[in-house]
Amino acid sequence: MTTKKEKQAFYKLTFWINETQYHQLVKQTQGRDVSAYARRQLFHTKRKEINLGREDAARILALLGKTRQHSNMNQIAHAIHCGTVSFSDQTETAILEATVDIKKIRQILITMASKKI
Repeated sequence: MTTKKEKQAFYKLTFWINETQYHQLVKQTQGRDVSAYARRQLFHTKRKEINLGREDAARILALLGKTRQHSNMNQIAHAIHCGTVSFSDQTETAILEATVDIKKIRQILITMASKKI
């Protein structure tokens, strides 16, 4: 008889920090997820290194192109700047930051895919 795999319990940890500590924490994360950063610091775990080859980068770049996400994000960002669409300041900032991030990822992949081995 097969037994079901036991579900792992998860616990939420909440604590307060002052504004100075918060800004210091955000600076240390370098734009990454604050929770993931805190978890790595607390348990001394390392981020997984991802080694992509030229072919991998080209494949990812092709998939990114198929989704047209880069173009769609630019259209959303343009609509926000023109005032055609309105969001909360927080949502607007998140969308604009995502647009910049996607452009950076795309540029990195283009550079990786064009490297001569």
